[in-house]
Amino acid sequence: MPALVTFDTIPQLYTGILSMFEGQNKAALAYKDKKTKEWVDITYEQLREQVDAFTGFLYSHGVRKGDRVAILAENRPEWAIADLATQLLGGVNVGLYTTLPPSQIAYILKDSGAKVLVVSTAMQLRKAEEIMDQCPDLKMVVTMSELKKDREGRVMMWEDALAEGASVWAAQSAEIEPLFNASDNAPLAAKGIPAPTFSPGFRSLRDPLVARYYHRAADHADASYPFGYLLRFSQAYARAARLIADAPVRPRWTTGDAFESTARALYGSSY
Repeated sequence: MPALVTFDTIPQLYTGILSMFEGQNKAALAYKDKKTKEWVDITYEQLREQVDAFTGFLYSHGVRKGDRVAILAENRPEWAIADLATQLLGGVNVGLYTTLPPSQIAYILKDSGAKVLVVSTAMQLRKAEEIMDQCPDLKMVVTMSELKKDREGRVMMWEDALAEGASVWAAQSAEIEPLFNASDNAPLAAKGIPAPTFSPGFRSLRDPLVARYYHRAADHADASYPFGYLLRFSQAYARAARLIADAPVRPRWTTGDAFESTARALYGSSY
């Protein structure tokens, strides 16, 4: 069965699905209300609103591409919202089992360098408060449970985080949203610098080879560095450049690609 939308990344899947179902009052997620015991739908419009808001919150607290956001929570809509917001900014979700003791949570937070921790219940918040001072990179804890007493400034309720983030999104969405489609080539293309990307054998960004070879520092390569792979990569790159240069037809963006209009603006209508 084919996918509903073409995608290589979770943000692409999310935005593609939104474009299909927004405005139709369809349920994207659902949860069971603890008080009424009734199932409550979250429509695609409501999902976008909350994801935008939490994206704005994370952005305002310094989360950028490659930064870590940890989630210590059970399966619930807020988990998905926090995860989507993190990935839309190019961040990395550090998922934590709710059964972990504080010492192991502290170890993972320190090792990952997580900037923000999202927790669910009062029990998980107590764990977070116990180890916050042991995690130098941790700037903020967002709790989904109601706070029974005032907490110091590094702890915020989920609803307050969404309200803060919604204001940030309203004021800075034009600055934040381009990050959703950010790529290594985008900053260069924006300055008019052609920047081809060539990854031999890769079929998508989810290919396990990407994690093994992509963006690895090689300034001080030791004997363990895969020089054989580097040689083959360089030879393949050079051959690809020659084939492109000698081809009778110029390469073009795929029609409908997110960067097609930018390429035409930069290199002319015939590109």
